[in-house]
Amino acid sequence: MKNKYYLVLILLLVSVIFINSNFGFAQEQDNIKLINGIEYYYNHEYNKAIENFSDFLKNDLVNEEMYIDALYYQTLSYIKNKEVSMAKNNIKKLKNNGYEFARIHWEIGKLYLNKEGYYDSALFSEAKNELEKASMLGVDSPEFHSDLASAYQGLNLYEKAIKEYEISILSDKNFKDYLNLANLHKNINENKKALKYYKQYLEFNKDNISVYSNMGEIYINNQEYEKAIEILNQGLDKNKENFSIQFQLGKLYFLEEDYNSAKNKFEKVIELDSDNYSSFYYLGKIANINEDIERAKYYFEQALKYNPKYADVYIELGDIYLKEDNVYKAISHYSSAVESNPEYPKAHFHLAKAFIERGMKEAAISELRETLHLSDSHKEAEELLEKLMEE
Repeated sequence: MKNKYYLVLILLLVSVIFINSNFGFAQEQDNIKLINGIEYYYNHEYNKAIENFSDFLKNDLVNEEMYIDALYYQTLSYIKNKEVSMAKNNIKKLKNNGYEFARIHWEIGKLYLNKEGYYDSALFSEAKNELEKASMLGVDSPEFHSDLASAYQGLNLYEKAIKEYEISILSDKNFKDYLNLANLHKNINENKKALKYYKQYLEFNKDNISVYSNMGEIYINNQEYEKAIEILNQGLDKNKENFSIQFQLGKLYFLEEDYNSAKNKFEKVIELDSDNYSSFYYLGKIANINEDIERAKYYFEQALKYNPKYADVYIELGDIYLKEDNVYKAISHYSSAVESNPEYPKAHFHLAKAFIERGMKEAAISELRETLHLSDSHKEAEELLEKLMEE
């Protein structure tokens, strides 16, 4: 009897050891799945990573730390795979367990910024929400502030965008944001600041031709023609085939009334960029100045071919036909200018003058009033309206 008791005891002990060894083996296999999943993630094999994490998470006996690790990396893998809905399901699970990660919200924000062209266009509002969440959770790096600035800029929140870009450039490694800042200031007509950041950007990269073109445009608008010539020629030294530089130089020569030089530059632009409607517009103006009317008409029609909503071209053609006493055709072109840009006071004013030529007083008064509604400082329209009202 005693021998039988010892035999049962030994069998029980062997069974416990066997069960524990099996449990340890199963646990080790689960750990391998987690490690493999993380390795697949860093090797950019996101489908395999997701599969390993899914297998690992089926085990209810894993400890909390490993469970959170698996959810974290699986969520990042879903984001890399553009599976946002799956990622957001995991975010809820993490939050229910008391965890929120800035990195996850940053990655979703970057996805919404459409840096890889996955969507038709960037989803700036969604990006802003995710990136602000990441900021609240403590992420703070030049790259992050650059991304947040991009989201703000896409929503026209310019002051916030500028602030974030300024934080970003505190690290010289993020020097590209000097260019972003410069372009942003240029777009909101803060030209002095734009020039400052363009110059700082050129200290890091002198080969970006767009910078020379943009700086030249600012100098031209500021009527600083010598500086414009200097910076544009620097750009031309980098790339003589750049049509943007050639165009700015053409515009500069046009403003200085050097029409032959301007004509050569605009023709060079069209040689490089055959549908450049702005160059056709200026070539039309030069031909008109030189009283080559048929050639002017041709160039203006070419400009409209490539940009049917170019209001200034319709006005130029309207002026030509009005001068030729072809009032009906003038009215037609001025009307097209108004249709293409209803908020353009110049178009309404020219249409009003054509109506006066045709004896259409009430129509002219209506267009003059619209001109003044859009530009209350339009002195010529005000004087013409007063004259019509007195008649």
